[in-house]
Amino acid sequence: MALFLAAIVAVAVLAAVLYQQAGVWRDRQRLPPPGHVVEVGGLRLHLLVRGEGTPPVVLVSGIAASCLNWTALSRELATHSTVAAYDRPGLGWSELGTRGFTAAQHAALLRRVLDAAGIAVPVVLVAHSFGAFVAQIFADEYPDDVVGLVLLDPVCWQDWIAPVADRRFMLRGGIVVARVGAVLAALGVVRAAVARYRRGSERMGRALLGSFGGRATQAVSRVMGEVGKMPPETWDAIQAHWSRPRAFLAMARHFAALPASAREVQRAAGNRTRAWTMPLVVLGAATLTSAQRAAQEEVARQSSRGRYATVAGAGHWVHLDRPVVVRDAVLEVLEAARHAVASGAR
Repeated sequence: MALFLAAIVAVAVLAAVLYQQAGVWRDRQRLPPPGHVVEVGGLRLHLLVRGEGTPPVVLVSGIAASCLNWTALSRELATHSTVAAYDRPGLGWSELGTRGFTAAQHAALLRRVLDAAGIAVPVVLVAHSFGAFVAQIFADEYPDDVVGLVLLDPVCWQDWIAPVADRRFMLRGGIVVARVGAVLAALGVVRAAVARYRRGSERMGRALLGSFGGRATQAVSRVMGEVGKMPPETWDAIQAHWSRPRAFLAMARHFAALPASAREVQRAAGNRTRAWTMPLVVLGAATLTSAQRAAQEEVARQSSRGRYATVAGAGHWVHLDRPVVVRDAVLEVLEAARHAVASGAR
């Protein structure tokens, strides 16, 4: 009997793997990279470039988001300048690689991506959430290569450098859920659940999430809500990316490196001998606590030309909730940067 059951399990696993691999093959045929792929440090990384003009605007995504997160905004900005959105390792169309990266390592990798793709510096960096860690370190490590910053509801180092018990629990839980998600994706379970969800049957997906507890259900439900705000043409690719293990593994690596990344941002700010002089706009969500708002206001004060604004009606994904406000802030910084470059004031 035991041998019979083992044979059934083996056949089921094999069928699941074959289902997953067939799905991956179909995804590759239907959804090729919309941009171009550059090789950096042995990794093939994806970059999508639109428009023309200088300085280029470089979009840096949040912790587990790809270039697709910027689709609507990048199209609008492309009428004003060159706009580049890239996928960090494991996200979107980029390879995962064998190791994780801290924010400083992501900043160094981004610099190499810009070189490989022929994106001329200096640039304006627009970063969301965790991307603000990468952007701030980039601005400190390569000061001549940045002429403006727009940070959208940035994660602040104060929250993660020595996370309190509740935040440590969130991090550990996020890592576990992501790693289990990678296994389920490899077996085709995530692919089947997401496909059924999009066809209107939510039961399988909710049952799967429910096994991880209420927090996981709430977190994924929030993300699904944000994805719904993105252009419908992006949904198939997002589904394909999150039906593969590497997106989950990339997310787990981001979570695991978050405290180290926070320490890097704190150290970079402490080593700075004077405030930045570039234009800087920090846009915060309307849902922040007073302590979170104060931390973001401190980020804005890193530049003598910095300003902070709370965006009414916006949650954490400010650029999806209030795209016009974000577009105007980027154009404000872009024009200020152009004036500074033209006048030699930078």
